[in-house]
Amino acid sequence: MEFSYEIITFLFFIAILVGFVDSIAGGGGLILIPVLLLLGFSPVHALGTSKLQSVFGKMSSVRYFYKSGEFNLKELKVPLIICFISSLIGALCVQHINTDILQRVLPWLIAIVACYFIFSKNLNKKINTKKINSNVFWLLIVPVLAFYDGFFGPASGLFFVICFMSLMGIGIVSATAHTRLFLFVSNIAALITFAYFNHVVWFAGAVMAVGAWIGARYGSEVAHRKGIEIVKPLMLLVVSILIIDVFVVGTWFGVEKVIDRISDSVKVEQNVWKIQDKVRLDADRESLDIISKSPVSGMGGGSFYTVYPAWRGYDQAFMDHTHNDYLEFAVEYGLVGVALLAWFLALCIKRCTKGLEDRDRPGQFGIAFGSLMAITGMMVHATVDFSLQIPANAIWFVVLCMLPFSVRRRA
Repeated sequence: MEFSYEIITFLFFIAILVGFVDSIAGGGGLILIPVLLLLGFSPVHALGTSKLQSVFGKMSSVRYFYKSGEFNLKELKVPLIICFISSLIGALCVQHINTDILQRVLPWLIAIVACYFIFSKNLNKKINTKKINSNVFWLLIVPVLAFYDGFFGPASGLFFVICFMSLMGIGIVSATAHTRLFLFVSNIAALITFAYFNHVVWFAGAVMAVGAWIGARYGSEVAHRKGIEIVKPLMLLVVSILIIDVFVVGTWFGVEKVIDRISDSVKVEQNVWKIQDKVRLDADRESLDIISKSPVSGMGGGSFYTVYPAWRGYDQAFMDHTHNDYLEFAVEYGLVGVALLAWFLALCIKRCTKGLEDRDRPGQFGIAFGSLMAITGMMVHATVDFSLQIPANAIWFVVLCMLPFSVRRRA
């Protein structure tokens, strides 16, 4: 596959984001895999290439936590070897075994993890009560988790963190550090398997590896310094996305159908990118052209409907909106309006995260968490549609943004 400079730059910055999030809470694949599918990667090549960048991201994270003294490599040599072998066996088995059973069980396991993070009182403790012998943990729990990571993968980082905290009695930051180390070894085993079957796009993976290294370095530092304040909210967000992904998408539509729909959006024929939905892409480009004519103040509120027809092509006569709320907002209000919108959204999200810190008030916690999830979902959807141009949706979005401010904070 051949990549333009724009695609390579895009992958680099996406990898920085993925590395940052993954080093704190895991779940980086939730961001990266859909992006790679949209860019024309087959599902198996998307998984294999993501493992390459994941190895370097976790290597960066492990390097930081090792220097911070969160684990002793000499004491973990044998467990890491066990982890590597177990993950390798899992990766080989997945080539021949159907994963349908795991797909049915996974949502309930993730739901249990979510309940643990929401209701557990041990998250704020640096040291918890150890409930299992170390040798039993290394010889029984680690092989099972590593095999699962190599065989299937989703939420493996969360399962590792939970086991380290609840069974080995270590705090959330140390559990995160140990998890990065064991997943680093496990990902190496998985990468070897994908590389053996020629399922890795090496150039794209190498570019993303550099970005993942940078993102993971700073994400690890944030996790180490902020501890529970940042790790728990992000982990809850990742868990919730996983539940929505597997419960809603998997049950109602089927994960395979969603993957096929994403894959069909872009085709790669003879190393040439073929966009299937060209009309939407043209609308986005035309919107950028309109923005360039009046970038600061825009064309005026509500003007897109009358301004756009002069730019649209003959095959777009039916289009009154671009399928990106942010671009349409920029056309009408310019960079000044976009800056004010960004400030408003940042303020709302910050208020939501503040509400997540007060775990002793379940009502406030629930409102903050629900609002954050809903706001995030609508913001993501706004990148591919004009849903906020519908008055009912716009009003509902404003209500969700204001909801966290309705709860009085504890003095």
